[in-house]
Amino acid sequence: NIVGTSVGSRVGSGDGSGDGSGGSDIVQAAEALSDAGIIVSAAAGNDATNGCYFTPAASPKAITVAASTETDDVAYFSNFGQCIDIIAPGYDVWSACTSSVCGSPDYVMRMSGTSMACPHVSGVIAQLLGKYPSATYQDIEQMLSCDAARNKIDYDTYDSVTRNLLLQSPSNDGVTGTCASRGTGCPNDCSGHGVCIEALLDSSVM
Repeated sequence: NIVGTSVGSRVGSGDGSGDGSGGSDIVQAAEALSDAGIIVSAAAGNDATNGCYFTPAASPKAITVAASTETDDVAYFSNFGQCIDIIAPGYDVWSACTSSVCGSPDYVMRMSGTSMACPHVSGVIAQLLGKYPSATYQDIEQMLSCDAARNKIDYDTYDSVTRNLLLQSPSNDGVTGTCASRGTGCPNDCSGHGVCIEALLDSSVM
């Protein structure tokens, strides 16, 4: 029930609403998947600019992923802005590839990009869906925010509206951490995450 995307086109208003990008076939496909109960994680793009100008990253129904480095900086190439939902490792990541790309029969090499960050998020989403199989994309987005390490990323020249949320894998018993300001239904203090998340899901999907 997860689709991770590393495709996109430069379409959209850039205002974070998705307005102007609704006519994009890519956005329509992403939103149709979401409406069908499939969680869409989208690479933010690698142009070091506002991710809201790209689809499906601009879609409010996709979980949009920016890339960080091993030193917890935003990767120099990563798109940013208010359409970003979460940041994950995307620099110098060991990745599978074709022999023509790798240049060797090993079929693995270190690669960088938000397309390397997006699969990390898809993996955590799979963990969450294993525990909460009826969760919607709104629920998953809230859980990722609750569990994220906050204010760990050094933005330098990047704008202040990008959510400073670094992906964390959930603990064995669910989501931990402190809720981000985005979204409703989860208290500001998520230390009692089991009750928090169960209450959120009880009110929305169960």
